[in-house]
Amino acid sequence: MVLGGYSAWEAHRPVIERIEIRLRKLPSAFDGYTIAQLTDIHYNEYLHESYYRHVVERVNDLHPDLIALTGDLVTTPLVHYERAGVARATAPPCAEALSGLRARDGVFAVLGNHDHYCSAPIVAAALRAKNIPVLVNEVRPIARGGARIWLCGVDSWFGKSYRPKVALNAAPAEEYRVVMLHEPDCADDVAQLGADFMMAGHSHGGQVRIPLLGAPVLPSKGRKYPIGLRTVNAMQLYTSRGIGLIHLPIRFDCPPEITLYTLRRG
Repeated sequence: MVLGGYSAWEAHRPVIERIEIRLRKLPSAFDGYTIAQLTDIHYNEYLHESYYRHVVERVNDLHPDLIALTGDLVTTPLVHYERAGVARATAPPCAEALSGLRARDGVFAVLGNHDHYCSAPIVAAALRAKNIPVLVNEVRPIARGGARIWLCGVDSWFGKSYRPKVALNAAPAEEYRVVMLHEPDCADDVAQLGADFMMAGHSHGGQVRIPLLGAPVLPSKGRKYPIGLRTVNAMQLYTSRGIGLIHLPIRFDCPPEITLYTLRRG
């Protein structure tokens, strides 16, 4: 009973992970540039609306230069025919909650597997209605003092539009490219295309982690790089634990996470 109570308590206590990403290729104008990442929001009955408001407030208190939403705003129901209905019911209030996010260079999103399972068009429309761009194999330049880095949004591997090459080829290979992609194990594909840094989620870190053993259950495309900072070829990858819940309303040794990246030249 005590363990169960702690697991439910931990699920409602997001922590801020501060990660430095160091790369020689980074323009000096972007030394110290900050990106806040939220992933696996899973707007559902397990977490109250006040929890999401609290997350938004904590992100805004960090004053990031840019905010990246890396998928799974909604949660796939067990009954197939309810999927679009779940998206219609939960995507708009989720987007409404996220519309409170503030960053100097804006808020950008990509979709995750649950967004596609429910209804990618409904989820994307809800975000765009709140002026949050959804990048589907698209890029956006971010400028500072005459220099640029490129934000590359790649659609979920579980959708019908997973085309990392299209996104990466749209940005100059000689310039710094940051990738948003829901599934971390796609890093093997992205690294081969010359990306510099990739942000992912999907795995929830396992949601429950057993000391010394790790996560007993991990999803497909989230098993090779399920948590934390890795180097894949020459690319740096970070897999966030996310802020939401799925299947069970608990976390253990795997608290929800708001990630703040600081880009450093070096």
